[in-house]
Amino acid sequence: MAAAKDADRTDGCIMAIENSIAGSILANYNLIQGSNLKIVGEVYMQIHQNLLVNHGVTLDDIKEVHSHTMALQQCYEYLDQYKWKLVESDDTALSAKHIAQYKSKHTAAIASSLAAEIYDLNIIAPKIQTLKKIIRVSWF
Repeated sequence: MAAAKDADRTDGCIMAIENSIAGSILANYNLIQGSNLKIVGEVYMQIHQNLLVNHGVTLDDIKEVHSHTMALQQCYEYLDQYKWKLVESDDTALSAKHIAQYKSKHTAAIASSLAAEIYDLNIIAPKIQTLKKIIRVSWF
């Protein structure tokens, strides 16, 4: 948000403000309200969540799944099939990075296919989000 307020750094920002499962993202609304930013447009996007693991890891190996709270909520139907421990993190891509860094054989992350590519992880289960609908994203 700081970058979006600094005209020398950027012309604006894009921020998710609603989620098809979790509803309004109140933390982001609060950030907007506490700034001088104005919404100038919005777009609806399809978000694909994927289950990422290190090479050689199978579904049977997984004990924990790490991801951002919103991503975990977006995948509840898929996750309910398993008895994995769900661990909330600050960011989906950061979860993927940690899985790769620690070479975990028992931990997976929910993140994008780009995160899988960047951190050289396998997509063991693609497009696991419960709702296949689009989300609303606004820009400032």
